[in-house]
Amino acid sequence: MRPHRAVRLASFLLWFCPPSFRRECGEEVRQFVRTAVNDPTNRSVFWMVARDGVRCAFREWLGVVVALKAGEPMRNIARDLRLSVRLLAKSPTFTLAAVLTLALGIGANSAIFTLADATLLRPVQVRDPGQLVVWSWTSAYPDYQEYAKRTDVFAGVAGVGGGGRLNLVIDGTSELGRAAFITGQTLDVLGVRAVHGRTILPSDDVADGPLVAVLGHDYWRTRFGSDPSVVGKVIRANGRPVTVVGVLENGFRGISLSSNPALYLPTGTYNQVQTGFFSRVNALTARGFVWLTVIGRLQPGVSAQQAAATMSGVYAQLHPREPGEAPERLELEPLSSRALGGGASDVRRFVGILVCVVGLTLLIGCANVANLLLARASARRREIGVRLAIGATRGRVLRQMLAESLVLAALGGIVGVAVAWLAMRLLSTYQLPGGIAIENMRLEINGFVLAVTFALSTVTGLLFGVVPAWRASHTDVLASLRDQSRGATSRSGVRSTLRSAGYCSPAQDCSRAA
Repeated sequence: MRPHRAVRLASFLLWFCPPSFRRECGEEVRQFVRTAVNDPTNRSVFWMVARDGVRCAFREWLGVVVALKAGEPMRNIARDLRLSVRLLAKSPTFTLAAVLTLALGIGANSAIFTLADATLLRPVQVRDPGQLVVWSWTSAYPDYQEYAKRTDVFAGVAGVGGGGRLNLVIDGTSELGRAAFITGQTLDVLGVRAVHGRTILPSDDVADGPLVAVLGHDYWRTRFGSDPSVVGKVIRANGRPVTVVGVLENGFRGISLSSNPALYLPTGTYNQVQTGFFSRVNALTARGFVWLTVIGRLQPGVSAQQAAATMSGVYAQLHPREPGEAPERLELEPLSSRALGGGASDVRRFVGILVCVVGLTLLIGCANVANLLLARASARRREIGVRLAIGATRGRVLRQMLAESLVLAALGGIVGVAVAWLAMRLLSTYQLPGGIAIENMRLEINGFVLAVTFALSTVTGLLFGVVPAWRASHTDVLASLRDQSRGATSRSGVRSTLRSAGYCSPAQDCSRAA
C-alpha cells in the first residue's frame, strides 16, 4: 500500500472529529500513521485507520456532548432560549405572522410526507417487502397448491382472494364489511402477527373447516372500540356463524391500498360463506375459477427472474399449449408495485408532484420569514451594536439570533402538527389515480410523522435563520452607535430651534412642543 493513501484517509477522518481534538492531536495522528505504514510487519494499515478513525470520532464527540451537558455551554443555551421566548413575546404580531407561515409549510409537508410514506415508501407494511413477489395474474386454488410445493425458490407461498362485501350481523346489528380469504400460510409468509388471539393457521384452511376469522386492526378499533374481549366472539357472515380468533397488528391493511378488509377468513371456508352466483362454483377444485392472488417469499440468494423462469415451467405443465403455440411465460412483480394497482406509475408521478409543490411552498415560506427576520435585525441594529460594544462576541450574537429562529421553528412545528391533521382529514375525501381511496389508507399522525416534523422544523429553523443571524452578528459597531448619536443630536436640534423661535424658554421642557 502506498503510504500517502493511509495518511490522506487519516486526514479526511480527522475532519469528523471535534476541532479541539484536531488542533491538539491531529499532527500526532498523521505521524503515527506514517510510521505504521512504513513498518513492513503491518499489512492492513488502511483498514486499521478507517476502523480506529470512526471509533475515535464517535468517542470524541460523545465526550464533547457529555461535557456540554454538565457544563456552562448548556446553561448559556438555556438562557438564550429563555431570552428568545421573552423577545418574541414582546413582538406578538411578528411572532404570529412567522409562526403561521412556518406552520402552513411544515404542516403541508408533514401531511404529504405521510401520504408519500403510505404509497411510495411503505405501501404494504409487512416483513421484508423486498423479498415478496406477486404472480402477474390471478390463479385457481389447485394451481396455488402446485406453486406452494416449490420450496426450492420460495421460502413460502401464500394466496389471497377477495371476498367482496359480506353481510355481517354483530350484536343484532346488520352491516356490510369487506372480507378477504387467505390461505393458512399467508400471514406467516407476509410476517404479520396478531396483537390479540391468533392468526389463521394451516389447520383452519381445509375444505368445510371451522368458520373462523381474524379482524383487521382498523375495523377492530372503529367497530369494537379496541376491545380485546372480542376474541372468541361469534358474529354472522352471510348468515353463517363465524368465531373471531384474533386481531391483526396495526399498520397491515391488506396487500392492496384499495382494499383494507374488515376481516380475513380461511380460503377453505369460501364455499360455506359465499352466496349467489359464486356459490355455484367449487372454488377449491375448479381450475377455471381464477380468484387467488399468489404471493411468494423468495429464498435467500434467489432472484425474481430465476423464480419467474421456474414458475413459468410449472405453469406450462399445468396449462399445456396446443401444438405450435408458444409457451406462455409467467411474470412476477414486486408486491409494493402491485399494491398501487394498475396505475402504479400514475400514483408515483402524482405523489411526487405533490411532494415537490409542498416543498416549494416551504421554501417560499422560509424566504418570507427570513425577510421578516432581516427587517427585525435592522430595527434592532442599535441594540446589537451596544451589545457588541460592551463586550459581547459575534459568536454570542449569532447564537442568540439562531436561538430565536429555532424557537420560531419549534412553534411552527407544533402548530404544523395541527395543520397536518387537518390536511390529512381533507386528503381523505379524495382519490389517487386508479381509483384508490385515500380514506382506506387511514392516514394518521404517528411517531414516525412526529419525528419527521421535528426534523423538518429544525432544518427549517436553520434554513431561514442562518443568513439573518450572520448579518446581525456582523453589524458595524461604530456605524450603529453613530446612527444612535445622530438621532439624539437631531432631537436636540429640534429643541434648540423651538427655543430660538420663542416657543419655549430654556427652563421649559420642549419635548411636548417638539
